Amino acid sequence: MNGLARSGTSILWNILLSHPQIYSNDYETWELLVPRFFRRSRIDKLFYYLLYIEKFKEMARKPISKYLDIKLFERLPSILINNEEKIFCTKSTGYALELSRIIADHYNCHTIFLIRNGFALCEGWIRRGEKPKKAALTYIKYCNKVFEEIQKNDNNKIVYFSDIMSNPFESAFGLYRHLGLDPIRIPQLRLKSKSRIKEKGRGKKVYRKEGHHYWFNPDDIKNILDKNIDFIQASRLSKKDRKIIEYHLEPINFAKGCSSCLNMEKIISYPVLNG
Repeated sequence: MNGLARSGTSILWNILLSHPQIYSNDYETWELLVPRFFRRSRIDKLFYYLLYIEKFKEMARKPISKYLDIKLFERLPSILINNEEKIFCTKSTGYALELSRIIADHYNCHTIFLIRNGFALCEGWIRRGEKPKKAALTYIKYCNKVFEEIQKNDNNKIVYFSDIMSNPFESAFGLYRHLGLDPIRIPQLRLKSKSRIKEKGRGKKVYRKEGHHYWFNPDDIKNILDKNIDFIQASRLSKKDRKIIEYHLEPINFAKGCSSCLNMEKIISYPVLNG
């Protein structure tokens, strides 16, 4: 699965892992090929940006694939070795999209792309110090790449953040069915407790102990996932920042019954394929 940072990838990843047949070794894709002491530095990002260069990617494809065969499955639990049917899931952020493509091609696997409201997502980045123009251009570049991938392979699927927040259990049911799993209506979904970042510094924990996983039934999860969060975040944008973002997002088509004129009353968000 692949999504931009702050777009809800942890929520989607935990929903996927709530199914008993889905397994992960807790690596994020970007961590697979980069030594630990290079992580969170510019060196690791430089490597993944080089994968956007077609010639470099083709040269790197074979050694990367061989390395992944070792790295991805080096800590498989005995339950997998005993040939029980499982699906392996790894999570990646937007700038590791090309690596996700190499993985998908090598293993002929599904790729699930997560897209969130552009205004809400940019607000989160701006709050953390990003410039509005760069935030908007990053969003557009990612969306364009995703739509290219969707047209190439029926195994690829777009999931919208708003759908997950509005109805997480129905979203989970649809995802499991898409992956060819028994689309069981599981009684609980797993989420990870994380802290909110407010305008000035670090906020309080969302629920319980930070960094731990908890299980929620359909009634309890409504108190954790705020279905209006996109509207709340987008509404925090200053008029100046909103104008800049709006200018760069205007060429994109919009779906989900929202206005293409970017009316903030109908919180716009989602680029869609032409036709």
